[in-house]
Amino acid sequence: MKPPLLIVCLTALALASAADAQYQKGFVPSPWELFKPEHDKSTDGGSGRIYTAPDASATGGIEGKVEDVELGMCIAIESPTIAADPERIRVYRAVPDIGGDDKKVISTFKFTGLPTGKYDLVLIDRTRHMWEGLVLGEDSSSKFSPTQQTNLTTRINVADTYWNQRTIHRIGVDGERVLVFVERLRVGLILKQSGEKFGGYQRRLEIIELHQAADDWQMARTRHFYRLGEPAETTTPFLKDIHLAALGGIRVVDSVKQLGTLDLKITK
Repeated sequence: MKPPLLIVCLTALALASAADAQYQKGFVPSPWELFKPEHDKSTDGGSGRIYTAPDASATGGIEGKVEDVELGMCIAIESPTIAADPERIRVYRAVPDIGGDDKKVISTFKFTGLPTGKYDLVLIDRTRHMWEGLVLGEDSSSKFSPTQQTNLTTRINVADTYWNQRTIHRIGVDGERVLVFVERLRVGLILKQSGEKFGGYQRRLEIIELHQAADDWQMARTRHFYRLGEPAETTTPFLKDIHLAALGGIRVVDSVKQLGTLDLKITK
């Protein structure tokens, strides 16, 4: 039996109000994500979600700690080199625990229920610094002609016009594939499902796979692994990307991998 329309409407309004209240605290699910509960409940790798639910039968995991950095979001992406997941289907999220005292902030995170495999981590703090170990392949700086580079950037820009600002953080070449780490922003008018204006902007992170076709490019697939709303400000800066190879290719078998205290440097 379908629930009465009034109950559905009241539930939607409650979710919107809860999102707005949490929204001011920093990195929390936006109304867009709260209206899609399948994002966190899907376990089959379908296209209608962002994060994969932990596997109750898996005993693997990753645990680490960071000092003097207040993390807001921690993401583990199963490496595409794993035959079972060549398309980065499985993406896991961990909410960090913030502790310490007046002199030192300590952020701890723990992923549980991870199947055997290798994982790349993405750690984002509340001052828009991002440390990531995404394995994208060889550096592309000497691989493309100016025309190829221009066409690649154009292809990325026009791929999704809902997002009106974007930046390319890194590009890698993996055999015949080109993997591009892209950040997109939606700035301006954003409407909730209720029709109300969303008082901020949205940010999305994704890895795009492209194949070369002469001097142009064909987009094969994309994997979003972060999509949240943030409070409106006078500026909407992109995240500061800090690539750390130590955060990539972390091997997990049947126990929780202990990373210890990570040395995350904040660069200007």
